[in-house]
Amino acid sequence: GGRGQLSSRGGGRGGRGRGGDEWARRDGAPGWTKTLDAETQAQVVADNQSMAKHAQHKQLTEATAIYEKLVAAETANRFSYTIFLNACARCDAVEQASETLTHMVKAGYSPDVVAYTTLLKAHCARGDIAAADALLLQMAAAPNVRDVVKPNVRFVNTYLRGCLLAGHVDEGWALFKRLGSQWRLEPDLSTVEYIVQLLAQALRLGEAEALATKYAALVAAEPAIPLALARAAALAAEFRKCEAHARDTLSAIDRAEAAADGTGGDGSDDDSDDEPRVPTPVSLGTGRGYNGGNWGSAQKVVADGKGANSTAGGKRAWKTGDEARARSNDAYRSARRAGQRSDAQSLLDLAVALLKPKSKKQKNEEDAKPDAGATTKEANTDGKKAAPEEGVMLTKPDLAGALHRLVLCKGLAAAGADAKKAARALAKASRAFGVKQGASEERLRVYFKSRLTNKGVLSLPRLFAEPKLPLKAEICSGTGEWACAQALHDEGVANWLAMEWRTDRTHVAFSRAALGGVKNLALVGGDAAMLLGERAGKGVLDALYVNHPEPPQQNGAELDPDAPQGKHLLTSAFFKSVHLALKDGGMLCIVSDSQWYAGLLLRTLAGLYDGAGFYNVPQPTKGDEAMREHARQGVIIVYEGRPGPASGHNASGDFRSYFDRLWDTSRKTERYVICLRKKGGGVPAEGITGKPSVEAAGRHTIL
Repeated sequence: GGRGQLSSRGGGRGGRGRGGDEWARRDGAPGWTKTLDAETQAQVVADNQSMAKHAQHKQLTEATAIYEKLVAAETANRFSYTIFLNACARCDAVEQASETLTHMVKAGYSPDVVAYTTLLKAHCARGDIAAADALLLQMAAAPNVRDVVKPNVRFVNTYLRGCLLAGHVDEGWALFKRLGSQWRLEPDLSTVEYIVQLLAQALRLGEAEALATKYAALVAAEPAIPLALARAAALAAEFRKCEAHARDTLSAIDRAEAAADGTGGDGSDDDSDDEPRVPTPVSLGTGRGYNGGNWGSAQKVVADGKGANSTAGGKRAWKTGDEARARSNDAYRSARRAGQRSDAQSLLDLAVALLKPKSKKQKNEEDAKPDAGATTKEANTDGKKAAPEEGVMLTKPDLAGALHRLVLCKGLAAAGADAKKAARALAKASRAFGVKQGASEERLRVYFKSRLTNKGVLSLPRLFAEPKLPLKAEICSGTGEWACAQALHDEGVANWLAMEWRTDRTHVAFSRAALGGVKNLALVGGDAAMLLGERAGKGVLDALYVNHPEPPQQNGAELDPDAPQGKHLLTSAFFKSVHLALKDGGMLCIVSDSQWYAGLLLRTLAGLYDGAGFYNVPQPTKGDEAMREHARQGVIIVYEGRPGPASGHNASGDFRSYFDRLWDTSRKTERYVICLRKKGGGVPAEGITGKPSVEAAGRHTIL
């Protein structure tokens, strides 16, 4: 027989089993010599495949039932444990995932690198890099040398992606340096993409460029890397570099699209989750196992970190050969590429315009303007002003002013209600976006301290130059396209917040606003539920928008419609926080392209506030912006159609968002809208849906 599958080591029994079957356990473990007949083995494989499908759709209850049946019958194999780990990870059941790893060990199965990577994914999805570090120590702390599990490239990539999502620059850089020196691993495309983006968003441009140059052949067709460098260069006011990187991005997009046209693409999707593969009955006992995402020889793959597919250990490798998923990703890849092209072209136009020599009149006008604040290099070198490029008059982005409108919530939970600790946490978190330790960070600490109450509540209106204007917010704002467009439309009329959990997306939105001069938009990176529930105060928002929130599961039709199993943002507790944060008459508008999820939200809101907390905002039934009633429960209505000014989407016709591009490529047309106002003693403040200022009407966002 073969040596088993999903192994994390070389020869020997530890973790690999005897005789090559995946039911074999460590020497001395209970039942490790138990043999199963062919029929039972086939049933376990079928159960594992069913459990993997439930994991993919975030159906934790169904996956748990299968897992518990296998464990009770003592027929669970290492795949069973790893697949259930993945189900827990995808549903954010991190504690349950950790318990499953413990049960796996007690059952006699040594966790391999795939099991550890699956649990790592759960920790990183929460942004818990401290737990990820503890897991890494656990892998190396086995009592027997043969049980030590060495990370592979996929493990490293999962860790780096977690650092990118949560803004942990130093931790990511430290791990990357161990890749070759300690583990003798070669980075793949995903590795380089993540570490370059992480360094670039921290404005460590030189280090990021050096890595991109070192791995130039590997990253030639990945536009995300030069695009990250172009953004960083623009924020650092190095516009010659910005121009070069923007041109490189456009060339990389052309190459990527040409490759996709010729081969059908790689089936990759930047935001997709990956699941452990389940072996088919044909693969059992054949000596074939997991190999960088494919089922091939497992003899050396994880033992030395090499093998035929060792450089494809990232997000792309696990979907090789999965034709259905590749087809479903075509639309996402096309929309993403279109967005990258648009951003790169905007950065190129910006760089070319700012590098163009100024006339004497323009120079005199600029000299006469008051200083808008510290320049980029002043903000990042503690006041040491750098000379502009020779022969070129540059207009630098007001990075210091943009940083005053940036709230990164990392560390706020640990600060509690202590305003001093909260201010320190907010300033320290800004290091992820290029703020240096020292005077720059101290200035930010003082700034935030002046905007926090003694109990640590943040005065959101005071983040803006005109704090008395109405305040609107978008939650799940992604890279900020929609929020930037709405803020420009409302310039002089309202201020805006864009809230996004992922730090990398927050950085793109931050760059978009800073380079576009959108000064009535503040960026919030972190847990929106925590911010609204603990830091925002009561009655502070005039409107709140949630565009295309991620559903708690991918398939709800076959399940109890009122019992979602994956974690999601729009829960009863969240809506209670929203109700407190809104002013009387304040608007809540939710847009989703999931009919099932819209129905769940309808029932959730109706159960909480039917006839008490909110009232419906009627939508137009005639004309170009007509919508139709799709479902109703009490006074809460779900409309079907494209949201417009009646639901606060005032700039919808002025630009194309990511979801607009996605709908174009996937030919989706269904959009479900819930639009409500908070009941109270008054009506919304004047100007909430007012017309834009004359200056704003003719402007467009930079990126």
